[in-house]
Amino acid sequence: MTTVGFGDGYPSTHLGRFIGVIACIIGMLLVSLMVVSLTVASEFTPEESKAFFILKRIYANDDAKEKAANVVKTIFKLRRVVRTKDVNKTVEKFVWLTKLKKQIAVFKNDYRIANSQNLPVDEMLKNLQEKLENDINDIKREVVAIPELDSRCTALRDRQ
Repeated sequence: MTTVGFGDGYPSTHLGRFIGVIACIIGMLLVSLMVVSLTVASEFTPEESKAFFILKRIYANDDAKEKAANVVKTIFKLRRVVRTKDVNKTVEKFVWLTKLKKQIAVFKNDYRIANSQNLPVDEMLKNLQEKLENDINDIKREVVAIPELDSRCTALRDRQ
């Protein structure tokens, strides 16, 4: 089943070739069964999946809070530099302002990631289904109102 294929030994009769083909098929089945069983064994149960998403959200929120704290620290350092009356500090002001812009961008990215981790896929799909049902009901109400609007438009045209 797992050979390099140098051809050192090979079947020469039809019965030997047939047995070789059967052995290859059984080998592929065994390997595929092993892969499937390992995949099933490594999947999360629904409870584990929920706990994993909660931990992921907690870590993402903590990371976003850390980035927000860095932004606040940089603002205070920039404010301290700006308050000095020294004219030679313009380069330092520019450096702190650049750091502030970079940290704000990093915080926005981490905040977006933290908010995207809020719901597991099944809850997201459930919310999406509810939203679609509401949208469909709104469209149905609008479609039902079309004949009434058409009659009003016709009445307005007749009056003019």
